[in-house]
Amino acid sequence: MSVIAGKVYDDKIVIAADSIICRGWMKQTGYAKLHEVNGMIFGSTGLASEGSLFYQFLKTHRPATPTEKDVLELIVEFSEWKKKYTSSEMENSYLFAVDGHLFYIVYMLVHEVQDYEAIGAGEEYAKAALYLGHTPKEAVKVACELCCFVSEPIYEYEMARISLSETCSSTRKPTI
Repeated sequence: MSVIAGKVYDDKIVIAADSIICRGWMKQTGYAKLHEVNGMIFGSTGLASEGSLFYQFLKTHRPATPTEKDVLELIVEFSEWKKKYTSSEMENSYLFAVDGHLFYIVYMLVHEVQDYEAIGAGEEYAKAALYLGHTPKEAVKVACELCCFVSEPIYEYEMARISLSETCSSTRKPTI
């Protein structure tokens, strides 16, 4: 159970997440579902094992460009790589930031987020808070207060926003 909330601002992208892990009827907090790796940020809802594999995969892989097509190609490559350890089925949902762009990923659906998005058990509460103008961290806090399946502490990362033309014409890496 999880909640991840992300928002695209004029100058940055911010992603926040709760930190609960559930196993059966037991919960453990303090686990980060939000990671910075290789100049990218991703939040994962679903199986902790798939999120862990995605983290390891991203240590050595990046999309060619921050476009829906290239992020989808990265996800397809990840699902094939994942077969070595488990099934190739994509089970998790992700918010994924790379080179100043934010993407919503569910199974093989990749969609670039232009304003805000939330995923996970507390997503309805977080989306409502984002809609009302709250920050991603505030949105996750609202979900933690109202949804029994998410819990603090809350983690947050941000990345500088870069236009696609800047990304393609420059080798500059985003500030995280």
